[in-house]
Amino acid sequence: GSHIVLPTLPEEHEMSEECVNTARGYVNHEAGHIVHTDFDAMNMMKEECKRDGNKSLPMLHNALEDIWLEKRVNAEYAGSMDTIAATARSVNKAFLARHAEWSDEEREQQLSEEGVGAVALTWEGRKHYGDNTLCQECLDLLPDEVRSKLPARIAALDHCNNTQDV
Repeated sequence: GSHIVLPTLPEEHEMSEECVNTARGYVNHEAGHIVHTDFDAMNMMKEECKRDGNKSLPMLHNALEDIWLEKRVNAEYAGSMDTIAATARSVNKAFLARHAEWSDEEREQQLSEEGVGAVALTWEGRKHYGDNTLCQECLDLLPDEVRSKLPARIAALDHCNNTQDV
């Protein structure tokens, strides 16, 4: 809750503008956790889930927390939406490349609610960051029964004031 760790690159590594914006997006996002996330509440929830054998709730909560805090970061810091959108685009581009290589069976498994639930929430929550995030392209891959549940879950974040509310 007090340190951001990013991968190190060799000093001579030449970074493209896209790569720089992606890295800045990670910093903006992770700084948002430091400022807005209640790590004690999050850790308590994770411990409860561990005791109850609930493996999916921590991932779903983290996805919702990500969207909740990004809304605050984007409102507080001009330009942060552009860099967070660059990060989303980079991650989604990698997902779409993997998706293209999956078999039909893998696609069905990976795009089920259980397989894609948490990341699907982030696609829905970030789709208004701009057309170039590739969020809509990712959402379009989902079965209707998965995609139809997402808007209400993201809209519910508007009523959240802290990590416990999320």
